[in-house]
Amino acid sequence: MSNYFLEKSKFYYNNYVNGKLTQKVSAIIRNGDKFLVLINKNNRAYNVGGSVDPDEKAKNAILREIKEETGAEVAKIKYLTKIYYQVEWEYNGVKFPNKRVEYIYVAELKDNNVHIKGLKDEFSNNDKLEWLTLQELIDKKQSQRSIELLKKSKEVKL
Repeated sequence: MSNYFLEKSKFYYNNYVNGKLTQKVSAIIRNGDKFLVLINKNNRAYNVGGSVDPDEKAKNAILREIKEETGAEVAKIKYLTKIYYQVEWEYNGVKFPNKRVEYIYVAELKDNNVHIKGLKDEFSNNDKLEWLTLQELIDKKQSQRSIELLKKSKEVKL
């Protein structure tokens, strides 16, 4: 396991032990009828985002995450919604429920010429950024919740 994921797992485990929700952020980044998504080695699409650091506000976290993962500056951004969910996680051989709240934003970038960056060991060599239409994301078998959020984001005026 890379240092990046080991540190994230430790952070999640500490939240679990202390009875705290892990705060996450993600951005639905739009450009016309396309959405910027990360595509992983399993050809799964997901939004730019990550964890909110201790003592960090969610809006500051998403601005930081967009810059870290795409190299881009945000032109416009608006809060869309939050969702609660849980994922099973493991740290040092201990499996635990990682309870999360995710703050979702809609954003447009100053420059749509992006490149995948991330922190050391955050992404594999096969991960990439792509601008895809809603139909292309549906064809990639995105979850119904993700598709509904993408549709809802189209109603947001930036």
